[in-house]
Amino acid sequence: MNKSSKIFIIVSGVYLFALTFILLTQPQSGYTATVGQVLMYYALYFPLWAVIAGTIFIATKHSDKSWNQQLFGQRTLFWSIIISIVIGFALNSDYQRQSGCFIEYELMFSPTKFIFSISSLLLLSSGYYFSYKKIGTSLLIIEFILWTFKTLYFDGSLDLFFPGYFTMVCWTLRVALIYKALNRHADASVLDTKTTR
Repeated sequence: MNKSSKIFIIVSGVYLFALTFILLTQPQSGYTATVGQVLMYYALYFPLWAVIAGTIFIATKHSDKSWNQQLFGQRTLFWSIIISIVIGFALNSDYQRQSGCFIEYELMFSPTKFIFSISSLLLLSSGYYFSYKKIGTSLLIIEFILWTFKTLYFDGSLDLFFPGYFTMVCWTLRVALIYKALNRHADASVLDTKTTR
């Protein structure tokens, strides 16, 4: 793990924790959540966080294995995110605004959904294609920020179980892809330095 990937993991971890806190404390069904309810919501997400932590531990411990590249490689992460965008679009799980008493469900084929999905696909594809360069990693980070802000603006709250779990898995996949791109960029820089000597 190089310095830039360490910084990114710390910053993105704090950012996602703060975003989760904001989303879980938002009014749901017209009522503001109490402290006890927010703590209960966090407790309901512990199984997902435990699975994510376990997966990261296994991926890190067995990084030299051939199956690791197939399961946790950059290509797999990229296509997993693409599939998640399609699923989110089809099931309307990423684009419903539900905040307090004002509940608006996006139409199945609303222009907003198309704009966000196509923008995300373009940024991800460009970022993945140029991931060995700084511009590619920058595009992936921009897409990550836009996607998480979209969750804050369009969802307004983090629904429990499938919608919330789905949202957090999508966040984690993006963080993992950017982390891999940052490490790949650093490895390429080291190789360039060695070849020029």
